[in-house]
Amino acid sequence: MDRTDNSALEAENFSEEYARERRKLTFQIMMTKGNETALKEYPYRVFLDMALICRIKEHNYSSACTSTAVTWEMLQQWGVTEERLFRDTFRIAPLNEPPVFRKMEEMLKEFADPEQCIITGESPLYVATVQSRAYGASVMAYPGFTEAAADYINGDYYIIPSSVHEILILPEPCAPGVNDLESMIVQINEKVVEPAERLSDQVYHYDRKRKRIETGKECIERLGGTAG
Repeated sequence: MDRTDNSALEAENFSEEYARERRKLTFQIMMTKGNETALKEYPYRVFLDMALICRIKEHNYSSACTSTAVTWEMLQQWGVTEERLFRDTFRIAPLNEPPVFRKMEEMLKEFADPEQCIITGESPLYVATVQSRAYGASVMAYPGFTEAAADYINGDYYIIPSSVHEILILPEPCAPGVNDLESMIVQINEKVVEPAERLSDQVYHYDRKRKRIETGKECIERLGGTAG
């Protein structure tokens, strides 16, 4: 955030607590299905078949990133409207948690043990997350992110919801059929991803020309069963 934005934040008349806490705002995308009860506690925005909630990123000195989900009770205490909360979070979250977009093999090599790293070849996949890698799948809701990713890879792509912490982006020319992708996602969710970290069993498609994310099923219907 530049100095002008910071000055504007200082000048606005909010409760002292919210004026302090909103500088720590971040996002989380979560599954709607299975979280219906929990979502009653949080202000949220519908994002495709998922829900976008706000979180307060806590300052800490460990390698782990901790945060607290913003509840209706917190909004009431702050005297802030839901609309204001999301307007602030869309502006502040990309600054608190900048997006990270890298080739899959680059990301794997960064975290692999150099002595055990046997990564070879080049994957068509890209990894998108946030700087802390906590709830990084929220980058897909960042203003301008999907367009920037399409410009970078120069085309349409599929979004594979790896977990709540990251998404995978697969250029359309490299993708198998939508049904194959979704079958793979279901299997990985069941065998690899912890239930609390699962995001969705669906694949998503970004259409660069239309500047729109849609579910894989919507893509198939739009293209008359020729997606993938």
